[in-house]
Amino acid sequence: MALGEHWMIDIYDFPKTTIERSLEVLLEAAKIMKANVIKSFSTETKHENVALVIIDESHLSIHDYRNKFAALDIFTCGGKNMQVGFDYIQKEINFNDYKFVLKTERFKNA
Repeated sequence: MALGEHWMIDIYDFPKTTIERSLEVLLEAAKIMKANVIKSFSTETKHENVALVIIDESHLSIHDYRNKFAALDIFTCGGKNMQVGFDYIQKEINFNDYKFVLKTERFKNA
């Protein structure tokens, strides 16, 4: 049995969206996964928009590079349903061209 699961997804057709919308979607995904939200925030840098939701079980984040590319990271501990969170994010943000870079269990047999 694993204590956690970690998914990293590269998105190649991330639509133009606001950072506020990305954060809103991550917050709702965390709720759907029944995760315990601790803090959330977003920030804009010279090259990217970052939305981050810190959950008691770890985090969800989107790094939107403003050129149709984005990196989605979902890391949880405690048996949360990653698939329902990912499905919600994909549907709400509306992307189809993506690749799982990492989909792994964490602390297996710990």
